[in-house]
Order: sequence, then C-alpha cells, then structure tokens
Amino acid sequence: MCSNCYSQGVARPIDAQRRQELLDGTVDYLIGHGVAGLSLRPLADALGTSDRMLIHHFGSKQELLTQALAASAPRVPPFDTSARLDDTILGIWHAMAEGSQRARVMLTLEVMALAVHDETLRPLALATTTEWLDRVTEALERHPAYSGDPREGATLLVSGLKGFALDLYVTGDTARVESAVRRLARALVDL
Repeated sequence: MCSNCYSQGVARPIDAQRRQELLDGTVDYLIGHGVAGLSLRPLADALGTSDRMLIHHFGSKQELLTQALAASAPRVPPFDTSARLDDTILGIWHAMAEGSQRARVMLTLEVMALAVHDETLRPLALATTTEWLDRVTEALERHPAYSGDPREGATLLVSGLKGFALDLYVTGDTARVESAVRRLARALVDL
C-alpha cells in the first residue's frame, strides 16, 4: 500500500538553500560564459546537478535565466552630491570599467544587445535601463552643480557610459575611452 505513495506524482518540495546555491552558481556561470547560446545541460554539469533539477527548482529555463540576470544586474553606485559632478561621474565610470561591477556590466550589455532580437530578454533589459535612468535622474535632481533637465542628463550619461563600456570591453583602448568619458562628464556639467 505504501509503495503506491511514491508513484502518485507528488512534487518534491523546493529546498530554498539549494535553490539559492543554484541561482548563485548560475550567476557565476553566466558571468564566465555569457548568455548567448545558453544550454541547460552544460550549465547543470558545471553546477553539479541535472537539467531536470534546474527545472524543478525554477520551473523553466527562462525563469532561471530571468532570476539569474536580475541577481547579476550591476547597481548604479550612489551619487555623492557633495562632490564635483564630473568627479562623481568618473567614479561611476571606474566602477563600471575596472571595479567589481565590470563583469556584471559586461553581462548586462550582452543581454541588452541580445534583447534587440530576443523578446524574452527585452523586459529585463528595459527594467535595468529604467532602474539606471531613475537612479541617475534622481541624483541629478539633487546635485547642486546640475541645472539641466535631469531625465535628459540621465539619458545622456547612462547611454553614453553603456556605449563607452562596450567600446572599452571590445577594443581595450583605455586611454581613448577614458578621455571620451571625461569629455562627457564635462559636457554634462555644462548642460
């Protein structure tokens, strides 16, 4: 009678700790391998599990990817409104280009590029861009050195820094890109 209990299709409960470990491992995997061409089997092998268990914990490949990309999204560093605006912008740039955020920014830029043709990635790319724009808009509204339209300035800064980051990651030409970032920072102060 009891042997029948196991054949009734009772779902195993989700182990929250194991799920978090798998999510963290997926973030690390994506940072190292990128999103394009992601397949569950190699990911599962790298995590020491099976593709079936990944689906068990996350429901679908898309949900796992969505949660991992959300967890890996870089954060806009806080604006120091007491510092010079161009110095603050350069600090954000250095966090993107050299700091601990670099790998996360690279992954986010890949997702944004892929989202042009992959509608499943578009909501995440849009959410990340909106978060960055909102944070920078709010900071520019509070910064005493900025007198232009905050949303326009935020768009200029966020889009510019994303473009500069992509340029740097592809070309490795730090001096040229850094010079252009400095020019953007000065231009933003003058808006």
